[in-house]
Amino acid sequence: MFLRITATLFRQPLLKNSIQRSFMQSPMLSILTNHKLLIQNLSYLQSQFHQMEESNDELELLQKEAPVSRMQ
Repeated sequence: MFLRITATLFRQPLLKNSIQRSFMQSPMLSILTNHKLLIQNLSYLQSQFHQMEESNDELELLQKEAPVSRMQ
């Protein structure tokens, strides 16, 4: 009986949101969340950096090939 009542209460949106807010406001969870976001941002930046390097390499190759093709 008690389990059914608590399960019903935890399904209520207002109670669910307040529980989530209280957990997210705790320092340890916010640190972990920030750490996770930082890792995601660094991963995104790293992939963007690699894409930029690849496009720069392609541009350099095109610039090296362009004068050769003009001479022919």
